[in-house]
Amino acid sequence: MCIRDRADGFVTELANNYDMEVTLNYINEATYNLNQYDFPQNNKLYFNYDYNKEDIPVVVGPGIAESYPVGTSIKIQDSVLNRTLKLKVNGVLNSNTHRSNFYAPNSKNYYNFSIFVPANKRFINDSNVDLQLNGLMDLVLLESTKKMLKILVSMLKIT
Repeated sequence: MCIRDRADGFVTELANNYDMEVTLNYINEATYNLNQYDFPQNNKLYFNYDYNKEDIPVVVGPGIAESYPVGTSIKIQDSVLNRTLKLKVNGVLNSNTHRSNFYAPNSKNYYNFSIFVPANKRFINDSNVDLQLNGLMDLVLLESTKKMLKILVSMLKIT
């Protein structure tokens, strides 16, 4: 079973050249592979990291890339893990990268002032209920069977 999940809209305080609010967009590997975001500079996201031992590789929107170019380390207070996180800019999204709003498909979410944070299994398990509940709202099942769906339903009933 492949569960596509993303949670965006979490705001962090991060100074930038345009004095704009910066959102954190947590994305799991299935969503990343499905959406195929374009990265004009350097590397793409990778999900095999330990946030307790190394900087989390992130991709930033072009609006904050001037303040935080590729290779820059950033410290943020992360509300979903309730701790300070160290991020490393690994790439920059193309200008005006966007996705349709999940709840209003005729409107768009633009990511010019966003940070994409790869959320691996440990990150999600360690996160608070805010991220987990928000992620459930955007849940899409791919490559599943009725048997696997029943297992998921029973897991959701437990929580």
